[in-house]
Amino acid sequence: MKNKRVHILLVDDDQSFVEIMQFYLERQGYKVSYTFYLEKVLEIIKTQNPDIVFLDLRLSMKNNLKIIQNIKELNSRLPVVVITAYGSSKELETACSAGADHVMLKSSDFEEFEQTVNRFASKTP
Repeated sequence: MKNKRVHILLVDDDQSFVEIMQFYLERQGYKVSYTFYLEKVLEIIKTQNPDIVFLDLRLSMKNNLKIIQNIKELNSRLPVVVITAYGSSKELETACSAGADHVMLKSSDFEEFEQTVNRFASKTP
């Protein structure tokens, strides 16, 4: 197992997606926390100090650009990766403008998730 020190926070309201990603990432040696609720994100970041956040762009069918800004205000060095199943190019550009470090389409491409984790985890102190 590798990367035991890397702590990932998954923020998504798709329970099956979260369960699949949690199972895969934990088997790869990552620590994984998750929430289905936008209201809990900042609290989890404050108390658990994750190394990277994967945030669904449309959690509960809401556009979550403000939470990206709130995360960056709390910890400007915390990488925020926006994931979406159906985001337009304009929405993804707007997410980057709001402070997202990366955007990616939501899929079960485990290798892409792991590459993204490794890319940003190597930049965290």
